[in-house]
Amino acid sequence: MKLEIMLKIVVVDDEPLALEVLDGYLKRIDNVDSVSLFANTREALRFLENQHVDVLFLDIEMPEMTGIEFLKELKDPPLTIFTTAYRDYAFEGYEMGVIDFY
Repeated sequence: MKLEIMLKIVVVDDEPLALEVLDGYLKRIDNVDSVSLFANTREALRFLENQHVDVLFLDIEMPEMTGIEFLKELKDPPLTIFTTAYRDYAFEGYEMGVIDFY
């Protein structure tokens, strides 16, 4: 018996091109059930309050709130990968349980 795990993924980034690129990559993965994209952090927070998500791809430098602030708002955050060019946040991210930087 083959057990197939399907992942629900959320991407939060204020850059439309970054959302488009990640969406394209993630939809090529066989075990991805759904990809939800958000450019607005408040909308993403509302979505995550009511939906189970397996993996969160999260930008750090965003206008309304940083990815660090966003992650602190989540009561039970999913596995999180920061999508950022700013390595200055690596230590704090790993302290918060972030599993990787992309």
